[in-house]
Amino acid sequence: MLAQRRDDSGDGRGDRQETEPNGATLMLHESRIADPASAVALMRNVIDALRIDLSGLTVLIEAACGEYVCTPVIAALPGAKRVLALTRDAKYGTVSELTRLARAFERICVT
Repeated sequence: MLAQRRDDSGDGRGDRQETEPNGATLMLHESRIADPASAVALMRNVIDALRIDLSGLTVLIEAACGEYVCTPVIAALPGAKRVLALTRDAKYGTVSELTRLARAFERICVT
């Protein structure tokens, strides 16, 4: 879905969280996203209801803290060929943290 990127932050947040869906869910819970599975189900339902098809397209979108961390995944779910998510360090989170959270949503979507 999203382009692969290695996290070299060295903060010890565990490779397990990077590869296991349960680790992804835990990471999202710790970031105050109460029910990631329901959020993904809602994303899929809205995409289906609106018949959104981004097949073959490149989408440029923002990724930010809170509920906005899922925007790259929303673009990828309806088949975008490539998703480019722009973000920056902010007082609410770093680029590294936002990348990990977006990847967590991605992992939940493919399970």
